[in-house]
Amino acid sequence: MAMPQLNHNQLIAQFQDFRQKLYNCFESCSDACMDLLDALAGNTGANSIAELSLSPLFPRSYNSIYKAIKESFNTNSQEMNNEVEEKEEVEVEEEKPNNLIRVVSELIDQPQQRYFHLFALDTTPHPRPYARTLADRGYIYQPNTIIGNKPINIGHSYSILSILPEKETGNAAPWSIPISGERVSLDKSGVDVGNEQISSVMCDSSLKWYEQLCMLVADSAYSQRSFLFEQSKHKNLVVTARVRIQKAEGRGQKAEGNPRLKTWD
Repeated sequence: MAMPQLNHNQLIAQFQDFRQKLYNCFESCSDACMDLLDALAGNTGANSIAELSLSPLFPRSYNSIYKAIKESFNTNSQEMNNEVEEKEEVEVEEEKPNNLIRVVSELIDQPQQRYFHLFALDTTPHPRPYARTLADRGYIYQPNTIIGNKPINIGHSYSILSILPEKETGNAAPWSIPISGERVSLDKSGVDVGNEQISSVMCDSSLKWYEQLCMLVADSAYSQRSFLFEQSKHKNLVVTARVRIQKAEGRGQKAEGNPRLKTWD
């Protein structure tokens, strides 16, 4: 069976349209932000921000990188402060649409083989043990293959919510598209941040999966009662999470088949 011929002109037009919509998401230093994204995509092994300024995809001085990041951060911070002030005045308010997530969601096809949109949620560590002046740095979980060493490090943790599109063919490589990434501050847990991310994605009426059946898969950290209770508020969301392994009292054995281990809907 012959493979279908790709319409390159159509793909180029789609890519240009995506870049323009992405460009419009930046309210300040849009050109520098787009050049920075191009440099990141072309040099994922850069050891520093300044190193990206050497990329041929970033035709600017290194000062433009810091200015783009600073202006974008200040814009987002101001928006967050405005939202907090508005919520104090109005008791009930609809979630503000996230333009960046909407731009990404437009490229995700509607599932054909399954009857739901599939999401995945997890927290990933970003060790920064030598960055002593880095703000909000703390102890993070990081697996260690050496027996006897504690699975910890020092740095940041990030909560990543991704959507897993349906594969076009059985032999196609699976995709995991991040749609929300938030740093986990020291006064919160990955589960707390995940709750906020899911609420933002599920309550945004501008997204194509709004009020459609969705499934979220997560590991045992998200099987706790408080997280499942919050997700039960979304009528179109089904959560599949691994049950946390418990130890039997006094023997240190896994609680597989333990009648005292309870589950809930």
